[in-house]
Amino acid sequence: MHKTLASIIALVVFTGCGSAPAPGVDGLAAYENAYSFLILGDFGRNGYHHQRDVAVMMDRAGAALDIEFVVTTGDNFYDNGVASVHDPIIQSSFERVYDGPELLVDWWVALGNHEYRGDIQALIDYSISVAAGICRLDTTRSPSTWRSMAYWICSSWTRPL
Repeated sequence: MHKTLASIIALVVFTGCGSAPAPGVDGLAAYENAYSFLILGDFGRNGYHHQRDVAVMMDRAGAALDIEFVVTTGDNFYDNGVASVHDPIIQSSFERVYDGPELLVDWWVALGNHEYRGDIQALIDYSISVAAGICRLDTTRSPSTWRSMAYWICSSWTRPL
């Protein structure tokens, strides 16, 4: 499992850097009884700077590894986060980019400094509304694909033991 996870991290990192051709996913396969997922950071670029290329490779890797979820490490919406739950940057940097069939899994989202330049509560509200199936800017996406790590942490800390 460690080798698979390292391969995905390398795949995501190297497909997003420079203008070299993206590596393929040939040879990627989930180990028996493996729990596979993808990790992605610094991705909110409105589909530019190879963001769509990375999304395509993630979808292919997701198929090869039968992923359970995606984790983001922050800086999901450059440069200044989001202004509201209905901010179009949510569509242009997330919903219309990571729309491959293998990426329609839960996304566990950490918020970075760029998100904190905007309306953090809007992202938390977005995650709550998506989890409840209430709010999707792009209704062609599967419901409940975005979860906010901040929401998860807050709700976890308030639960009785």
